[in-house]
Order: sequence, then C-alpha cells, then structure tokens
Amino acid sequence: MDLISNGKINWKEVLHQFWFLFIDNVNSVKKLEFTEVLKVISCEMENYIFSSDKSESSRVCPVCNDGTLELNISKNGIFLGCSKYPECKYTKNVGSGIVDDTDNTQYPKILGIDAATGQEIYLKKGPYGLYLQIGNDKSGKRAAIPKNIDANLLDLQMAEKILSLPISLGTHPDTGQEIKLGLGKFGAYILYGGKYFSVKNEHNFLDISIENAINIIANNSTSGVIKSLGITEDNKEVFLTLIMILQKIDHALYDYLGAK
Repeated sequence: MDLISNGKINWKEVLHQFWFLFIDNVNSVKKLEFTEVLKVISCEMENYIFSSDKSESSRVCPVCNDGTLELNISKNGIFLGCSKYPECKYTKNVGSGIVDDTDNTQYPKILGIDAATGQEIYLKKGPYGLYLQIGNDKSGKRAAIPKNIDANLLDLQMAEKILSLPISLGTHPDTGQEIKLGLGKFGAYILYGGKYFSVKNEHNFLDISIENAINIIANNSTSGVIKSLGITEDNKEVFLTLIMILQKIDHALYDYLGAK
C-alpha cells in the first residue's frame, strides 16, 4: 500500500495480479466436493479439533463405539458428528474457549481496564463461543479464545496478552526476517516469510519465545502450504496456506457478527 500511495506501483496492476491469483484459487476449490474440504481441514487442524488427552483424541465415537468422529458445519457453527448418523446422533461442539456446560456466569463479564487504551475488557459469549473485546463498541478489537484455554481461569493479564496479538517475537538469525505470533479462532500461529505455522496444543502460546518459534518453523517448513503466490519485489516468496484461509474466514466471520 505504501508503494501504491507513493506512486511507485500502479494500483490497477496490483489489483490485476491479486485478482487472477485469487480467482484461480477460488475456481480450484469450487471443483472439490465439500466433504473433501472438510477432510483436509480436519486433518490439518487435528491438534485443535481433538484434545491431546488420549481419551478424547480418538476418532472413535464414544457413544456407539462403531462410527468415527467427522468434522461438520451447521448454521450454529462447527461440530464433530458420528459417521454412523442418523443411526447414531452423537455430536460435540468445536468452539472457542473451554466452558463448563453448567457454568452460570453472566455475560458479558468485565475483566478489568486495558492498560493500553484505558477501556474495559469484556469477556463475551457469542454463537461460536467466548471472545474478548476492548470496549463495548462494536468496532472494539476482538479476539476469540482458543478451545485449549480454560475461560474460567482467564484474568486481566492473560486477556491483555491475547488482545495484544499479533506481536513481533524478533527476527530469524539466518534470514533477518521478522517472526510474528498471532491468534485466530482455531488457535495460535507463527507468521514468518509469508507463511503461517500452527502452534500445537502442547505449547503455551502466550509464553512462546523466539527460540520456540524458530523450532516450530524448522519442524514445519511446508506445513499446510497450498501453493506459492509468487515473489515480492524484495525477493521473498509468498505462500497460500490452509491456516491463512482459516484466519481470513475467522476475521470475516467476527466482523460480520459484530455488525449484526
């Protein structure tokens, strides 16, 4: 955008390049069956959909013990359902924030005052789970609470950390490129060199160091990469990844809900 505003790049050319890459991706996805897309998402997001606890990580339906748990989408959000449906009607919500079904907490709940803005931080409950919001205005910054965080233990300090994301962790010692830590509805991620790397459940993402991030990048160098989008002017390759798409969907969804 800076190059466009400075007159160094024609905005029509930038839009032209973006559109054809974008429409190619859209057309390629349109050819896929919906069930195929769900299977890929389920596989890529396994560490977020299924708990690391062995009793919950199994895909075997806990009710009929015959079917397998599959990712599905309804008007009320994402859920796991038994492959033996309609014989077996077991379902389990895949939402944001761990909340006891018997929780009688009244929402919205004020956690305290945000030091950066001086506004109140609210813990709110929406159709897709719990989320944080700075101020009570619909335009206030929001952040979904990942399913591996116990919302009942959420305090002001933790809320401020979550709302501060994305943040820079530092630069990669080999390339000098910036490494960022971000958070979406499906969990934390590392952004480096135009690529997104999932942060697994075993990491406490709020305490991730630059060393942790470098290890995640090294161990997942091609994780979730769908295709290359090309080379930037400063000779950096940019990739389209599954988690990138999910993060965009997540932001669009919360913007939409906030406008309702």
